[in-house]
Amino acid sequence: MFKGLMHSHSGMGLLLLVVALINIALALSASKNPSGLSKIMRICHVIVLMGGRFNILLGIALFVIMKLSVLSSWQYMISIFLWGGAEVAAKRLVKPELQSVGDGISPTKNLLFGFLAELGVLILIFLCMYYK
Repeated sequence: MFKGLMHSHSGMGLLLLVVALINIALALSASKNPSGLSKIMRICHVIVLMGGRFNILLGIALFVIMKLSVLSSWQYMISIFLWGGAEVAAKRLVKPELQSVGDGISPTKNLLFGFLAELGVLILIFLCMYYK
């Protein structure tokens, strides 16, 4: 069971990185057809947010199963706080822009910056996890 949790946790993290990269590619190409791509960007963004939240829960379950000390495993706590940055970027930058893109307005730089912020947070979390 432990191996399965470990593989699902790391696999979900890699999937989130791929979907975040897809979001950036869609945001760069959204100026041509903003209303058509807004639905796909919303779906991908929901996958990133919900998958990230689920991955945090998987990480906490692994933390409890492995019976680690909070002081000796600082990277787990930093990862949880870093995910808060992704949530803030999603709420402040991405969601309002996706709403306006859905209405047919061409996207501004905030959409791309929001997606880049989410990708940056995911990369920082990966660095904390893999370079213990």
